Amino acid sequence: MKKIIFLLLVISAGLALATEVKPYPQANITVEQWNNYYELVSKNLASSRRAFDSHKLEVFSDDSVRASIAFTMPGHEAHPCWVTRHVTEENGTVSVSVIGYFAGNEGAFKTLFNQYEAMAEQTRIQFRK
Repeated sequence: MKKIIFLLLVISAGLALATEVKPYPQANITVEQWNNYYELVSKNLASSRRAFDSHKLEVFSDDSVRASIAFTMPGHEAHPCWVTRHVTEENGTVSVSVIGYFAGNEGAFKTLFNQYEAMAEQTRIQFRK
């Protein structure tokens, strides 16, 4: 019985660390929501952090849900925002979705989002080959 309880605790702890790829119902969020999600992701996925200083982006990966989350940093014209690429597989078909949230300039966010959508399309093409 103790082994079962321990196993359930380990599983539930792992689930708690998985990143929610769509934490809000709408793309337009508040700065506080951006800060809260950035803190959560940067804490839980710190070991996967990659900084792209010239692009003013920080990218985190969550392999447990197959997601890559790119946050803008101060100085990026779309800041604060983030874009997530999420890979799913169902019945042997791989899908790549792009999900984004912004609390700053919507036009700059759309530009960044479209860049990530173009990268996702290239990934989709590779999966079709």
